[in-house]
Amino acid sequence: MIKKWLYLGIGLSFFQLTTAQNSNDKTPFLTINDSIYYKQDFERLYTKNLDMVADVHQKDVNKYFDLYVLYKLKLQEAYRLGLHEKESYKDEVSIFQEQLKEKFFINEKVLHDLVKEAVERDKYEVRASHILIKSPQENQKAYNKALEIREKIINGMDFSEAVLAYSEDPSAQKNKGDLGYFSVLKMVYPFESAAYNTPVGEVSLPIRSEFGYHLVYVTDKKRKPQVREISHIFVKKSEDNSFENAQTKAYTLYNQLQLGADFAELASTDSDDWAGRQQRGYFGRFVEKNFNIPHVGETVYDLQEQEFSQPIKSDFGYHLFKVEKIHPYISDDEAFFIMERKVKNDQRAKVLEDDLVEFLTKEYHFKPSFQEVKSKINLAFLQQPSYKPLKGKIYQNNAFTIENGKWSQTNEQMLKWVYDNKYSFDMYDEDDTIAQKAIEAYTLHVLKEYHEKQLPLKHPEYVYVLNEYKEGILLFDLMQSEVWEKARNNEQALLEIYEKEKKSFKPNKIYKGEIYKFNNKKSASKFLKTNRFSEKDISIYKGTFGINHQKLPNQLTIDDIQKGIISKNGNYYVFQNETTWETFPPFEELKSKIQEEYAIQFEKEYLENLKQKAKIQYSTEERTLLDEKYSKYKNN
Repeated sequence: MIKKWLYLGIGLSFFQLTTAQNSNDKTPFLTINDSIYYKQDFERLYTKNLDMVADVHQKDVNKYFDLYVLYKLKLQEAYRLGLHEKESYKDEVSIFQEQLKEKFFINEKVLHDLVKEAVERDKYEVRASHILIKSPQENQKAYNKALEIREKIINGMDFSEAVLAYSEDPSAQKNKGDLGYFSVLKMVYPFESAAYNTPVGEVSLPIRSEFGYHLVYVTDKKRKPQVREISHIFVKKSEDNSFENAQTKAYTLYNQLQLGADFAELASTDSDDWAGRQQRGYFGRFVEKNFNIPHVGETVYDLQEQEFSQPIKSDFGYHLFKVEKIHPYISDDEAFFIMERKVKNDQRAKVLEDDLVEFLTKEYHFKPSFQEVKSKINLAFLQQPSYKPLKGKIYQNNAFTIENGKWSQTNEQMLKWVYDNKYSFDMYDEDDTIAQKAIEAYTLHVLKEYHEKQLPLKHPEYVYVLNEYKEGILLFDLMQSEVWEKARNNEQALLEIYEKEKKSFKPNKIYKGEIYKFNNKKSASKFLKTNRFSEKDISIYKGTFGINHQKLPNQLTIDDIQKGIISKNGNYYVFQNETTWETFPPFEELKSKIQEEYAIQFEKEYLENLKQKAKIQYSTEERTLLDEKYSKYKNN
């Protein structure tokens, strides 16, 4: 049976719509059961992918007309059966519609540039330290303070000393601002950009994130190592096993490995990592942060495939690592495909949202008036047990207008939306920040809502693509329920085909007898001569064996069975008292093939029946004009 995605793909290929020939001047061309179809629509569909169609017969406009009629007949039948009312259909269309709308909310060039930037950055790791000056909002005083600290560092103050003296990051006293190595998507976007754009050994200008102002000091930048799959042996330090004893055992294991011992065997018997022992030491992909061992990556990434490390000490004992496999770097195209989804879910999405707001503000002449009630949006407002409508003329004033008053909402409506979505802002505790984030979210919401309503007018291709998808789903559901399922479950028809055609299939061969399997040729020869054997040298199988029976030797077919000794895969076989015969494959063995065959036949009959019942009329004159217009494709 054709898979759903493939069936939809075929439908869209044949019947994809475009705005290239959109026209309000429509000529009645075809009538099917009182539904009218227009010449311009037919011609648009026919010409859409004409140059891409490899089959010459599909280029013939008359052949395509027949396909078009069948397409419309199937759609009418799907609607008649109410398939468009199924909840599964509505849910699937709804999901697709949401995905499709997003394509009209994203600046593809901005997205492409963000993804390309992330792909290039992802090739490297940066090690950086930072100083944080907390500031929930843009603040000139905090910015100037960060500038003063930077000036002191440039003039000779040690960065780690500046961290201890000035940083407001709670972890600064412990790590002296050192964040270790990180790559793309691991830090907030502004911080990441500062780290990647600042040369090694230099300090960035103050950059702002949602946490405040940062000074970023880049200490190293290096190519990301190739992904490694590793195995691991752990020797635990405990009250009963001192560091000295753990070290002794670890080096004993290391010496055994150097002498040729198998890493997996030692891991399964000697590792103190119980879960790893069950996997014979196999750990999977190496991620440095999964091991609380300083600079362990420097050791592991220096190892080549099948190499193992010396014992490495941690706070818990000693570790030995072996690199099982090194993965090659993926191509930029593959990386771009993977990264695009991540970028859409990363903080970079804010860049896309800001771009959208800027564009839609200009496109629809969006004019906000939020200052009137901005002060009402605060922590106390969000913490109310329920929303209470606010009274007063100010709340009936417009929060914004779009297209010179074509659409607006009141301050009351805005405040209600903010309250209903309050959990989006519960990460903030400063009133000014809460108000600003709420207004930004509300602005994006109303602009997208209005833009969505304009999509059918501003972007006809949105309607076309959505309709294509709807019709593709309906066609699939119709064929699934009315053709493929009925064909698959019509046992009587399938049995009739089987009885009629079974002799045309290649028969199976059956062997009945005894199979003697020896592990050496000498024992097999002795058995042939004396019919005697030693129990330790032989395995005996008796019974009836089909052509692929598991007891038959690998790669040995019944046609290979003969007198004497047969050598296969390092073993030696003798067959005795054999009988072979042929039998036709049973119905169950051929059922799936017959179902596929019958479905094709059933579909032809089903479609012919639809045509016979339908009232089809068309303009002979218009068809003649089309035939002449596209005559060059006949037998081309």
